[in-house]
Amino acid sequence: MKHVWRALLLLVPVLIVLGYVFHEKTYPLIEAFAGGGACFFHTVTGLYCPGCGMSRASLALLQGKLLLSFHENPMPLTCVVLAVLGYVELWLLTFGKKVRLLPERWQFWAVLIGLHLVWAVVRNFVPALMPLT
Repeated sequence: MKHVWRALLLLVPVLIVLGYVFHEKTYPLIEAFAGGGACFFHTVTGLYCPGCGMSRASLALLQGKLLLSFHENPMPLTCVVLAVLGYVELWLLTFGKKVRLLPERWQFWAVLIGLHLVWAVVRNFVPALMPLT
């Protein structure tokens, strides 16, 4: 079973590289999907919801524009960092090394979620934090 995990873990970087190599062919499709309709919450209330800017942030992240991605919405960048840490942790575990890169304590996750919620509220009142549209 350990060999199956190693093979699957080796497959992830290969898929990422293939995605990067072929992104030119898929970019119009991604851009059409991400440029979809307006946010219902924003349309009705005029306020930005916690998810506003996620599509633009994800596209900017795929293009390597980290600061723009973080400005639009920090959640995708945060999720990528956490996913990479989890991947490395799992990779090391398959080779017998138990290394903890992701915090296990619930307080960390509560603070992280709290920061995202505070940011979602504050960006409605600070123009510099609003997503670029």
